[in-house]
Amino acid sequence: MTSIHSEILTIMLVDMAGYTKATARLKREHFSQLHDAFDNISLPVFQKHGGDVIKKIGDAFLVTFKSPTNAVLCGMDLQNAFLEYNLNFKPIPLIKIRIVIHLGEVIYRNNDIYGDAVNITSRIEGITRPGDIIFTDSVFLAMNKNEIPYKHLGLKKFKGAKYPIRLFLVKRR
Repeated sequence: MTSIHSEILTIMLVDMAGYTKATARLKREHFSQLHDAFDNISLPVFQKHGGDVIKKIGDAFLVTFKSPTNAVLCGMDLQNAFLEYNLNFKPIPLIKIRIVIHLGEVIYRNNDIYGDAVNITSRIEGITRPGDIIFTDSVFLAMNKNEIPYKHLGLKKFKGAKYPIRLFLVKRR
Protein backbone atom coordinates (compact mmCIF):
# COMPACT_ATOMS: atom_id res chain seq x y z
CA MET A 1 0.00 0.00 0.00
CA THR A 2 1.23 3.48 -0.88
CA SER A 3 1.85 5.80 2.06
CA ILE A 4 -0.34 8.89 2.23
CA HIS A 5 1.36 12.25 2.16
CA SER A 6 -0.64 15.44 2.48
CA GLU A 7 0.40 19.06 2.67
CA ILE A 8 -1.21 22.49 2.81
CA LEU A 9 -0.32 24.30 -0.42
CA THR A 10 -1.49 27.11 -2.62
CA ILE A 11 -2.95 25.69 -5.82
CA MET A 12 -3.07 27.58 -9.09
CA LEU A 13 -5.00 26.57 -12.17
CA VAL A 14 -4.08 28.47 -15.36
CA ASP A 15 -6.37 27.84 -18.30
CA MET A 16 -6.46 29.16 -21.88
CA ALA A 17 -9.88 30.71 -22.40
CA GLY A 18 -11.70 29.84 -25.63
CA TYR A 19 -9.24 27.05 -26.35
CA THR A 20 -11.63 24.48 -27.80
CA LYS A 21 -13.29 26.91 -30.20
CA ALA A 22 -9.95 28.45 -31.24
CA THR A 23 -8.11 25.18 -31.82
CA ALA A 24 -10.96 23.68 -33.85
CA ARG A 25 -9.95 26.09 -36.63
CA LEU A 26 -6.17 25.73 -36.42
CA LYS A 27 -3.79 23.81 -38.64
CA ARG A 28 -1.45 21.43 -36.80
CA GLU A 29 1.48 23.84 -37.17
CA HIS A 30 -0.45 26.70 -35.58
CA PHE A 31 -1.77 24.38 -32.87
CA SER A 32 1.82 23.52 -31.99
CA GLN A 33 2.85 27.20 -32.04
CA LEU A 34 -0.01 28.05 -29.66
CA HIS A 35 1.15 25.43 -27.16
CA ASP A 36 4.80 26.44 -27.53
CA ALA A 37 3.90 30.07 -26.72
CA PHE A 38 1.71 28.99 -23.75
CA ASP A 39 4.51 26.84 -22.33
CA ASN A 40 7.39 29.22 -23.09
CA ILE A 41 5.65 32.16 -21.43
CA SER A 42 4.20 30.28 -18.45
CA LEU A 43 7.03 28.02 -17.29
CA PRO A 44 9.65 30.73 -16.54
CA VAL A 45 7.05 32.78 -14.65
CA PHE A 46 6.09 29.77 -12.52
CA GLN A 47 9.77 29.15 -11.79
CA LYS A 48 10.44 32.82 -10.92
CA HIS A 49 7.75 32.68 -8.21
CA GLY A 50 8.59 29.23 -6.80
CA GLY A 51 5.77 27.39 -8.53
CA ASP A 52 5.93 23.62 -8.88
CA VAL A 53 4.15 22.40 -12.02
CA ILE A 54 2.19 19.29 -11.09
CA LYS A 55 0.89 18.68 -14.60
CA LYS A 56 -0.30 20.18 -17.83
CA ILE A 57 -3.78 19.09 -18.78
CA GLY A 58 -4.25 20.06 -22.43
CA ASP A 59 -4.72 23.83 -22.26
CA ALA A 60 -4.22 24.19 -18.50
CA PHE A 61 -1.44 24.06 -15.93
CA LEU A 62 -1.92 22.82 -12.37
CA VAL A 63 0.77 24.44 -10.20
CA THR A 64 1.46 24.54 -6.47
CA PHE A 65 3.21 27.17 -4.35
CA LYS A 66 4.38 27.29 -0.76
CA SER A 67 3.56 31.02 -0.59
CA PRO A 68 0.06 32.35 -1.38
CA THR A 69 1.51 35.82 -2.00
CA ASN A 70 3.95 34.39 -4.56
CA ALA A 71 1.10 32.53 -6.25
CA VAL A 72 -0.97 35.70 -6.70
CA LEU A 73 2.05 37.71 -7.84
CA CYS A 74 2.80 34.91 -10.31
CA GLY A 75 -0.75 35.17 -11.63
CA MET A 76 -0.34 38.91 -12.10
CA ASP A 77 2.96 38.41 -13.94
CA LEU A 78 1.37 35.74 -16.15
CA GLN A 79 -1.52 37.98 -17.15
CA ASN A 80 0.91 40.81 -17.94
CA ALA A 81 3.19 38.48 -19.94
CA PHE A 82 0.30 37.23 -22.09
CA LEU A 83 -1.03 40.77 -22.63
CA GLU A 84 2.43 41.83 -23.78
CA TYR A 85 2.77 38.77 -26.02
CA ASN A 86 -0.61 39.45 -27.64
CA LEU A 87 0.26 43.11 -28.22
CA ASN A 88 3.70 42.43 -29.66
CA PHE A 89 3.03 39.33 -31.76
CA LYS A 90 -0.72 39.60 -32.48
CA PRO A 91 -1.12 35.81 -32.65
CA ILE A 92 -4.26 34.29 -34.09
CA PRO A 93 -5.88 33.35 -31.85
CA LEU A 94 -4.87 35.73 -29.06
CA ILE A 95 -3.87 33.83 -25.92
CA LYS A 96 -6.22 34.81 -23.12
CA ILE A 97 -5.86 33.06 -19.80
CA ARG A 98 -7.90 32.80 -16.64
CA ILE A 99 -6.32 32.00 -13.28
CA VAL A 100 -7.76 30.54 -10.07
CA ILE A 101 -5.81 30.33 -6.82
CA HIS A 102 -6.90 28.43 -3.69
CA LEU A 103 -5.11 27.28 -0.56
CA GLY A 104 -5.84 23.99 1.16
CA GLU A 105 -4.73 20.49 1.98
CA VAL A 106 -3.74 18.31 -0.95
CA ILE A 107 -3.00 14.61 -1.03
CA TYR A 108 0.01 13.51 -3.05
CA ARG A 109 -0.30 10.29 -5.00
CA ASN A 110 1.92 9.17 -7.90
CA ASN A 111 3.30 12.69 -8.51
CA ASP A 112 -0.19 14.19 -8.70
CA ILE A 113 -2.38 16.04 -6.20
CA TYR A 114 -5.93 15.31 -5.10
CA GLY A 115 -8.50 16.44 -2.57
CA ASP A 116 -11.19 19.03 -1.92
CA ALA A 117 -8.77 21.92 -2.47
CA VAL A 118 -8.03 20.73 -6.01
CA ASN A 119 -11.72 20.13 -6.74
CA ILE A 120 -12.72 23.58 -5.49
CA THR A 121 -10.00 25.22 -7.60
CA SER A 122 -11.38 23.44 -10.66
CA ARG A 123 -14.97 24.48 -9.90
CA ILE A 124 -14.01 28.15 -9.55
CA GLU A 125 -12.24 28.02 -12.92
CA GLY A 126 -15.66 27.50 -14.50
CA ILE A 127 -16.85 30.99 -13.49
CA THR A 128 -13.58 32.84 -14.11
CA ARG A 129 -13.53 35.21 -17.08
CA PRO A 130 -10.62 35.53 -19.52
CA GLY A 131 -8.04 37.96 -18.14
CA ASP A 132 -9.17 37.50 -14.53
CA ILE A 133 -7.35 36.17 -11.48
CA ILE A 134 -9.71 34.93 -8.79
CA PHE A 135 -8.53 33.73 -5.40
CA THR A 136 -10.31 32.37 -2.35
CA ASP A 137 -10.61 33.55 1.22
CA SER A 138 -8.01 31.02 2.34
CA VAL A 139 -5.48 32.71 0.04
CA PHE A 140 -6.67 36.16 1.17
CA LEU A 141 -6.19 35.33 4.85
CA ALA A 142 -2.67 33.99 4.31
CA MET A 143 -1.27 36.42 1.72
CA ASN A 144 0.42 39.80 2.17
CA LYS A 145 -2.48 42.11 1.38
CA ASN A 146 -0.13 45.09 0.90
CA GLU A 147 1.26 43.57 -2.31
CA ILE A 148 -1.98 42.65 -4.07
CA PRO A 149 -4.71 45.02 -5.33
CA TYR A 150 -7.98 43.13 -4.83
CA LYS A 151 -11.74 43.42 -4.90
CA HIS A 152 -14.12 41.33 -2.79
CA LEU A 153 -16.61 39.37 -4.94
CA GLY A 154 -18.70 37.83 -2.17
CA LEU A 155 -19.71 34.29 -1.31
CA LYS A 156 -20.39 31.71 -4.01
CA LYS A 157 -21.74 28.19 -3.68
CA PHE A 158 -20.09 25.48 -5.77
CA LYS A 159 -21.12 21.93 -6.56
CA GLY A 160 -19.36 19.54 -4.22
CA ALA A 161 -18.37 22.23 -1.69
CA LYS A 162 -19.99 21.90 1.70
CA TYR A 163 -19.99 25.66 2.36
CA PRO A 164 -20.05 28.79 0.19
CA ILE A 165 -16.61 30.15 -0.66
CA ARG A 166 -15.61 33.80 -0.41
CA LEU A 167 -13.92 34.98 -3.59
CA PHE A 168 -11.64 37.89 -4.47
CA LEU A 169 -10.57 39.34 -7.80
CA VAL A 170 -7.14 40.83 -8.48
CA LYS A 171 -7.76 44.40 -9.64
CA ARG A 172 -5.89 45.47 -12.73
CA ARG A 173 -3.44 48.28 -12.21
